[in-house]
Amino acid sequence: MAQYSDIQKTIIEILIASGEKSSAQQISSRIARAVNGALSDMDFIVDWDVAVKDFTKTITTGNDSVSVGAITIFKPIICLATVSDSQYPLQFLHLTDLKGMTAVVEETGYPEYYSLGGNNIYVGPGLLTLDITVSGSFRRGLTISDIPYLPESLVTDRALMRLLKPGTPEHIAAWSGWKEGAKTVRENYRITGERRSNVTIDAQVQENMDYLDSL
Repeated sequence: MAQYSDIQKTIIEILIASGEKSSAQQISSRIARAVNGALSDMDFIVDWDVAVKDFTKTITTGNDSVSVGAITIFKPIICLATVSDSQYPLQFLHLTDLKGMTAVVEETGYPEYYSLGGNNIYVGPGLLTLDITVSGSFRRGLTISDIPYLPESLVTDRALMRLLKPGTPEHIAAWSGWKEGAKTVRENYRITGERRSNVTIDAQVQENMDYLDSL
C-alpha cells in the first residue's frame, strides 16, 4: 500500500525530470494542494467503500437536525428513522426543498424525508413531537489518510495533471494514465453489500426512460 510520502517522492522525481527549477522543499507544498485536488476529483468516480461512514444519532423533540461531527459529508446513501421500536426508511431530499416544506408544517410525529447540510442530518417536514433515532450511512470526502487504500497511479496522475504544463509529454502521459485508470475503476470497482436509499424503478418505466434518453 502506497503512502502519501511515496506519491510525493514519485511526483517530485517526475517534476524535476521534466525541468522543474524549484527545490524539492518548495515543490512539496504545491504537491499537497495538488493531491487534495486529485482526491476531490476521485470522489466522483465511484463510491469508495473506505469513505462510507455509518451513523446513529438521536434527534430530540422540538428539533429537526443533529450534528454528525467534524466529517465532510459528500454523498447520502441511506437513512432510517426508529420510532417506538418501529423503523421507517426516509427518502433523501435536497436541503432547500426540505426547509421549504418545514416552513409550512409546524410539527410531525415522525419524518418522511432527510437531508444533509453543514455536517448535520436534517429530517422533516416540521419539528419532531417525540425523540427519534436516525441511523444509516453516508459518503465523506476522500482525504490524504485514505491514500493507502486507493490506486496509487490514479492519485499520482491526477495530481501531476495539476502540476505539469499542459501539452508537455509528461502532462499528456499523466492525462492518459488518469483517463485509463478512472475507466478501469468504474468498470471493475464493486462494493459488497452496498446499501442505497433510492427507490427501485419499475422495469417498464426504466425501459421507457432509456428509450427517451436514446432519442
